[in-house]
Amino acid sequence: ISEKELVNKDVVFVLDTSGSMADEGKMDKARKALLFGVRTLRDGDRFNIINFSGEEHLMERGLITANAEGKKRGEEFVSRLQPTGGTNINDSLIASLKQFEKGDRPKMLVFMTDGLPTVGETNVERIVSNLKNAKSLDIRIFPFGFGYDVNTTLLDRIGSENSGISDYVQPKEDLEIKVSNFFSRVSS
Repeated sequence: ISEKELVNKDVVFVLDTSGSMADEGKMDKARKALLFGVRTLRDGDRFNIINFSGEEHLMERGLITANAEGKKRGEEFVSRLQPTGGTNINDSLIASLKQFEKGDRPKMLVFMTDGLPTVGETNVERIVSNLKNAKSLDIRIFPFGFGYDVNTTLLDRIGSENSGISDYVQPKEDLEIKVSNFFSRVSS
């Protein structure tokens, strides 16, 4: 694909930094995956990063440009993330939707988690319906799960009902291959 055919997109990366991410080196894998995602962005893209456990924290108040400076900001934010607390999937998804602005740029939400919702709303059906009700723009959601405890039902539903694809990486799997395939699908 030539550069001209690739449209500038808005991407929000959401990373689960709950305590369980400390197990089996999941946090290191997630951090690497996220950095890979940030590095695949092009200058015309815009992005933000949100990490969540019991509550969510934003890197920036809104989308920033994915130029060299923006990417450096992203890398610094990601390198400081530490796993602690519970997993509030419902609220973090809804908070991340609010990062997007109206307009015709493709909008993508990359949602990375190792787990099961433990804080806030934990019912799969309700999370899916809350997400649907909160979503006013056309945002494709790409869930990416780490480890064995992932609620695949929830992530698959979130992906399939929001024109995205869910993917999973096991502790022993080669992250590079998985993640590069995942992000090449996301960026096309």
